[in-house]
Amino acid sequence: MLSVRGLVERLRLFVRNRFPLELKVLGLAIYFQTSSLRRTARVLSECRRVSKTAVWKWVVKLRQKLSIQHEKKLRRFIALDETCVGVNGENYWVYSAIDVDSNEILHMKVYPSRNTFTSESFIRDVLRLCDGRPEFIADNAPWLKEALTSLGLTHRHQAFGLRSLVESVFSSFKQRTKIFFNKITVNLKHNKDIRWKRAAKCWNLFCKMFTYYYNNLRK
Repeated sequence: MLSVRGLVERLRLFVRNRFPLELKVLGLAIYFQTSSLRRTARVLSECRRVSKTAVWKWVVKLRQKLSIQHEKKLRRFIALDETCVGVNGENYWVYSAIDVDSNEILHMKVYPSRNTFTSESFIRDVLRLCDGRPEFIADNAPWLKEALTSLGLTHRHQAFGLRSLVESVFSSFKQRTKIFFNKITVNLKHNKDIRWKRAAKCWNLFCKMFTYYYNNLRK
C-alpha cells in the first residue's frame, strides 16, 4: 500500500520547495484524514506558519496529477447506492459502486439529479471495469431497479448484509463532507449552467481524492 510520501515522490509533485517536503507530505496526510484546509493549516502552523491557501495549492496539485485506475477483471458482486449533497441550496446526488469481495470503491460520481437515466449512465461506467456481468446489490430505489432491469443485469434488493459496505463508504464520506456542511457554494449568480458544472466538478474532484484515500490510505 502506497504511503502519502510514496505517492508524492512517485508523482514528482513538488519541484520547488518553499516549505520543506516533509511539511507538505504531512499536510497532505492530514488533509486526507480531515478534508479540512483550515484544520490542516492550523496543525502545520504549530511547526511553521502555513496559510490555508498554501495547503489548498498542494491539494490542487495532487488532484491534477492523481490518477485512479482500476483493473478490468471478473467481479462477482457490486454494491450500489447514492447519497445527497448540497450545491447552492440544491440537492445533488453522489453515486457509488463497491466491489464487495475487495471492499474497493470502483466508481464515485456526482449528478444533479437521480433518475433512471443517471443511474443507467453510472452503471454503464461501472460495467467498463468488470469482466463479465456481476450481480448488483441495491436498495429498493425505483431508479436503480429500473436502470438495472433496463440493462438486463442480475440484481437483488438488500437493505443490510453485503450492501452495508456502501453504507460504510458513505458514512466515511459524510464524516469528511460535514466539515463544510455537506455542501459547496459556487458564486456565479448570473450563469446557472456554468455554476452547476463547476460545482459538480468540485464534488467530483473531492470524490476522486476520497476514493484514493479509501482504497489506498485508510487501512
